[in-house]
Amino acid sequence: MATAIALPVVPPRYQRSPKAHVFSANFPDATLNVECGRARCYPGLTGDAPDTRALYLYAAELLEPARSVVDLGCGSGMGTAELSSRFARVSGVDSDPVAVGFARQYLTRVHDARIVQADLGAAAPAPERHDAGCLVDVLGHSSAPVEVLRGARRWLSDSGRLFLA
Repeated sequence: MATAIALPVVPPRYQRSPKAHVFSANFPDATLNVECGRARCYPGLTGDAPDTRALYLYAAELLEPARSVVDLGCGSGMGTAELSSRFARVSGVDSDPVAVGFARQYLTRVHDARIVQADLGAAAPAPERHDAGCLVDVLGHSSAPVEVLRGARRWLSDSGRLFLA
């Protein structure tokens, strides 16, 4: 069974906004307004989105001995952070510019982590391919889940494996 370990992340300080479910996430180099709802979970905030870190720990066990892994639909980067401690190279991909900005700030201390803004459902080629990938709590939020799965395939090597939850 996998256990959580200390991760080299930069946790933000949050300030509640007057708008419901919106917070200012204050990082050393940036302040981002984030909305805590069903589609997105932010570290240190509780909301309607499930905490999926246990799924990432399980995925890491199943995807060994991969050297590189991509977190497809990475959101805030919490799952990407979990993967970063177990794989040599990690990428996170999300279409939401706010989530991508948050993940980049949150993972700024993680060596060899790359966060990319891309639409998984688009037919564009992936800028890099990985040995393995994770697609966690993403398909239910998509209006085109089959296209997202096709897009996920483009991020994997020919023998790449995908963890889907």
